[in-house]
Amino acid sequence: MSAKKLRIPAEDVKRLVEHNGGCVATDRITVAGRPVGYMYREPPSNDSDMGWRFMAGDESAEYLDNADNHGVYAVNTIANYDHDILSFLDAPIGSAFARNPETGEFEPVDSPVAAEDRLHPDFPIVTGQYRLTSSWRVFLPLEFNRRVEDGSLVFKLRYTSTTSRILS
Repeated sequence: MSAKKLRIPAEDVKRLVEHNGGCVATDRITVAGRPVGYMYREPPSNDSDMGWRFMAGDESAEYLDNADNHGVYAVNTIANYDHDILSFLDAPIGSAFARNPETGEFEPVDSPVAAEDRLHPDFPIVTGQYRLTSSWRVFLPLEFNRRVEDGSLVFKLRYTSTTSRILS
């Protein structure tokens, strides 16, 4: 396999996103230069993966089935190809958006991510440094739902994941 000739050379990529989290994007975006037409967020596959998957939206099933048509990139790189994704990057796992061809705006669509792999929409989503008390903090490396249950603070990773009680 030969090296892909990306539409935006690495030296021209500007810092638009603070973190260095990774994602997967198709060559229709990075090589052909098409804007993002469809994106969704699934549970991350590793510690550096943010779970975002970006497609132009016109890829065939055969195209998507060929791993040579995808690449792993920093989310910042894909934001350089399409600034319109920036306001969606904090959306929770299970989010999916498609560009409306009439308005050019992204709209929520049904997600390919199974409900049991998503965060619960009725509870706040927390991540990063979280203050438990005035003197205690915890670092949450992924997004969690937060709720109080029977007087205890509860963080839950996904619908079916193990619940952790932090405070009683």
